[in-house]
Amino acid sequence: FESRATPEQARLTFDAAVRHWPDEPLALIGRGTAHYLAQDYRPAISDYRAALALDGSQAAARNNLAMALLQSGCADEARRELDRLGDAPLAGALQEAVADTRRQLQGRTDTPACRVAMP
Repeated sequence: FESRATPEQARLTFDAAVRHWPDEPLALIGRGTAHYLAQDYRPAISDYRAALALDGSQAAARNNLAMALLQSGCADEARRELDRLGDAPLAGALQEAVADTRRQLQGRTDTPACRVAMP
């Protein structure tokens, strides 16, 4: 669905899912990803954080949160989120995604936009 839907279609669908299953982290992650793809990082960050509050073991949500933070100019906080993954073993695609996020963070520091982006 996400590969064919527009970010707005995905967001509307995941909005409905979050209303129906408010305690389901995957619905929040899906909506966060729709926001992220629309380059709407503040609500993406909020959704990823809400998903992690429900289930802190969601490594994909933590990596997505780190990416949204990075895109918002908050490299230091993004790095802290990835550090929370620790040494947990990750499946192939997720392991690659986390490695890619770590590469993108190399040498990056917070920008003034970070203060604006954070709630």
